[in-house]
Amino acid sequence: MSFPNEFLWGSSISAFQAEGARLEDSRGLSVADLRSDEGRIRLDIADTSIAVDFYHKYKDDIKLMKECGLKSFRFSISWSRIFPQGNGRVNQKGVDYYNDLIDELILNDIAPIVTLMHFDLPQSLIEQYQGFLSRKCISDFVDYAKFCFEQFGDRVRYWLTINEQDVLTGIPFFNGLDSKKESAQADHHMNIANALVMKLYHDMGLNGKIGPCLSYPTRYPASLDPADQFLAMHLDDLSIFSRVDILMYGEYPKYFLNDLKNKDLMFTIEEGDEELLKGANPDFLAVNWYTSEVVGQYVDEESFGNYKGPDIPRKNRSEKGVAQYYKNPFTKYGSYEWNIDGIGLRYALRKIYSRYHLPLMITENGYSAKEEVKDGHVHDDERIEYLSNMITNMSLAIEDGVELFSYNPWSFIDILSSSQGMDKRYGLVFVDRTNHDCKDLQRIKKESFYWYQKCIQNNGNA
Repeated sequence: MSFPNEFLWGSSISAFQAEGARLEDSRGLSVADLRSDEGRIRLDIADTSIAVDFYHKYKDDIKLMKECGLKSFRFSISWSRIFPQGNGRVNQKGVDYYNDLIDELILNDIAPIVTLMHFDLPQSLIEQYQGFLSRKCISDFVDYAKFCFEQFGDRVRYWLTINEQDVLTGIPFFNGLDSKKESAQADHHMNIANALVMKLYHDMGLNGKIGPCLSYPTRYPASLDPADQFLAMHLDDLSIFSRVDILMYGEYPKYFLNDLKNKDLMFTIEEGDEELLKGANPDFLAVNWYTSEVVGQYVDEESFGNYKGPDIPRKNRSEKGVAQYYKNPFTKYGSYEWNIDGIGLRYALRKIYSRYHLPLMITENGYSAKEEVKDGHVHDDERIEYLSNMITNMSLAIEDGVELFSYNPWSFIDILSSSQGMDKRYGLVFVDRTNHDCKDLQRIKKESFYWYQKCIQNNGNA
């Protein structure tokens, strides 16, 4: 395996899915809390009030990270734990918590990788001015970021701005909004906020690096039909590369703006916005990668000409008038219909690196399943198969010339899923609770924990 000696082997979680204690120590509510309340009512799943109680159990969880051999840990700060209203009054108890968490990680030789916003905009900002739909949110996000840099920047060397902005834009209610039109305007404001925060970080002269975090499912065309080939490329450009292009070059790609205009989603650009977008200069790119997808032209009542689609299994997923999704018969699928495709990860890493020539960090990558404890053990052989496949292809990508410097699979401990609650598990460590019974939240090391421990000890060779 071709991993540098200083490679950061780690893992990851997010605040709203792990911390719990959502109204404890003066924390304010976030949009993620309200989404989870809706999920509790509509889907009968657990909510964020307790999650897996990382807020109280972080020291014990960090001991497990140390035992596993982690060199890095990617987590997010809950904006509303620092600023309960999103702006104004600082909650010192929240500041103390993150100071203690960061200090504990460093004490155990684990590098903190911090995300400023991971799907949990303070709900108060929605109530004040509709969140990122308003330009006011730009300055509030910059102020929040500046505060975090000042408080934690002496110890945190790696910062991520907004997690999966492409997902936030595609699912408006994740950002507390109601429509794609609103979401497009919020996306513009987040682009400005991203750029301003990166420029601020560099201007402060801190000894670290900052970058965006993008979600990238590798897309394969469903057939040799040129329209399918173009569609796969076009969807990649719209959802992934357009936002990185904006940060890298300080301007919107013309195809991106034309697509919004064609869909009547074009946002308002104010005088001076173009200048605000310039000069972000991210230091690295963070990638959340789980699976590959097969896309073809839409094939229902709005099919294109005589196109009927390839002779491979269709998935239930489709985008009306845009794309039909298929299952890849050459890859293995898990219980939640995501496949194991390490070559797809290598493909993505090569493609991103060759386009931007920036160092890459993997901030999420994992296998989900329904699991239970049997005789004190959790046997998760398919997760081990998944991780092994990914790490082999990461090594090949490095041999290709990709500058990959950290791997943080999702997730270290089982955490709350937005749509399946505690049924859907990603962790290397089992958390003993269900959607309806918190039990004692005992941590139980899965077989994958020991596999990953050996992998880290041997720098990629498990």
